[in-house]
Amino acid sequence: MIRSRLSRAGALASVRPARPPHDGPHDEVRARPLSPLDRRGRRLPGRPSRGSRPDAGHGSVRFKDARECEVELARWRDPYTGTFVTIPGALDVDHLVPLKHAHEAGAWRWPAERRRAYANDLSYRWHLVAVSASANRAKGDKGSDRWRPENREFWCQYAQAWAAVKFVYGLRSTAKERAAVREMLETCS
Repeated sequence: MIRSRLSRAGALASVRPARPPHDGPHDEVRARPLSPLDRRGRRLPGRPSRGSRPDAGHGSVRFKDARECEVELARWRDPYTGTFVTIPGALDVDHLVPLKHAHEAGAWRWPAERRRAYANDLSYRWHLVAVSASANRAKGDKGSDRWRPENREFWCQYAQAWAAVKFVYGLRSTAKERAAVREMLETCS
């Protein structure tokens, strides 16, 4: 869905102002987020192959056999921390704009099919990101105003991606969220 990077100014300017969050339940079950590997590094049935996984481009993976069902050796760079992860079970696939956050920012109005599309969108490299489980747990469902990557070198990309996802999906943002995105964009060179 997200085909091209938005310009720094265009992405920030296009983030919509917020309305009060919807108080209804956040329905992760119907969204069924993507998780290509189990805790032991084995591919789950029906999940994407090597070229379309969220970790493509963020590291290297060697599988035990040609079926690519079990990871033998891997190395992923967690952009949130700047560290390398070599154990598949220590990774999570994170929604850069968390599902619950998206729900409160307007996704509550979407039909189930669109929520599933959001949860599993692989068309944009930064929508789903392979990160350390600990970084993903620390982030949780927080917005850009309440959480920033530990790795300051990633702030520029994180802010650009946050604004792009919000724009493409028509999600609303608070004034504090927009201010935090602007501050992180100031780190762009």
